[in-house]
Amino acid sequence: MPAQLLPQRSVALLDALLDISLTAVALLRPLYSEDNVLIDFAWVYLNPAGQRILQQPEEPAASLLTLFPTAIEDGVFAKCRHAFLAAATQYNETNYQADGLDGYFLLTAQRSGDLLVVNFTDTNNHPRPPVEEALRTRQKREQAQRAETERLNQELRAAVQVAKQAQVAGERERAQL
Repeated sequence: MPAQLLPQRSVALLDALLDISLTAVALLRPLYSEDNVLIDFAWVYLNPAGQRILQQPEEPAASLLTLFPTAIEDGVFAKCRHAFLAAATQYNETNYQADGLDGYFLLTAQRSGDLLVVNFTDTNNHPRPPVEEALRTRQKREQAQRAETERLNQELRAAVQVAKQAQVAGERERAQL
């Protein structure tokens, strides 16, 4: 494209690029505590790919950490925070399996003025290697077993409680005789 056409078309071109991009693009604004510590990010914009991946609207109302609190444990928030404060591009690869997400994500974050630009892609639509499929199957089986064990424990506790109540009632009846 000739350089003289670029300034006239740059906004429309950028809008089209963001609309058709297969990767997610988010613009985030830092949120600070009263003592001026960066504690979270507000969403300014999420392109259509980001909306699809995160199942969020163009401008999510809740902050980054409200929607994705596991981003702290996972290191995503630290990378974003460092990218903004140090004005240094940060890269992160994560297998994020929390907060309604389940996939391997590649993330790049870079400061642009008073915003953080985050580009990320997920590999959820890509075929998974057999070892990953086996791991996910095992994890689902273990989760189901834990849930069943917890259900049985609750039933047992309830039965013990009923038995104790019956024993106390029986002792009261014998005491009255």
